Amino acid sequence: MVDAGSELPTFEAVERWTPAQRAQLARMLDRLVSRPAAGATAPRRRRLVLLVTMGGATVLFPWVAYLSATLPASATVGAWRTAWVGYDVILAAALAVAGWLVWHRRHLSVVALTVAATLVLVDAWFDVTLSWGTSETWGAVATAALVEIPVAVVLVIGVLTMLRRTAEVTRQLRGEDASPSSLWTQTLTMQPPAERG
Repeated sequence: MVDAGSELPTFEAVERWTPAQRAQLARMLDRLVSRPAAGATAPRRRRLVLLVTMGGATVLFPWVAYLSATLPASATVGAWRTAWVGYDVILAAALAVAGWLVWHRRHLSVVALTVAATLVLVDAWFDVTLSWGTSETWGAVATAALVEIPVAVVLVIGVLTMLRRTAEVTRQLRGEDASPSSLWTQTLTMQPPAERG
């Protein structure tokens, strides 16, 4: 390794280091990188995402049992009960998995929260469109506006926050400007420096 008082090693010198030496340097640099300021809202935002995902899953599982017992299974509707109950089971499972991944701070939280938000929005869409013109229309609209769309927004904000903070740390490790920038302009971390731009 190189002492702090000496010159920085050249790229060619670092290239000759063993993978263990490079990993040791990377770990040292990682400890020196200041993480994005969590601020007062970060713990609250994480708790809100956990409440929405785990609470949503907890509420949906009994709802699925209720639906499976009360939806008609008539010949004109076909597999209506199976479709709705199955969809709500998938939605509850997606929320539960997303909550577990957020709780354990896993990278896959981004994927799970995106899937859960999409499923919630699709549920709102079908609830409203399939009840349109019936006595249940305004109940479906109210549920979509007051519950489902806000839940999806909370989940998407969680995804965007994770992506933004990860990008800030990555830019610091690369020695780049770590100030927040638009997610629309950020390139994938896995791209070699020559291909970014």
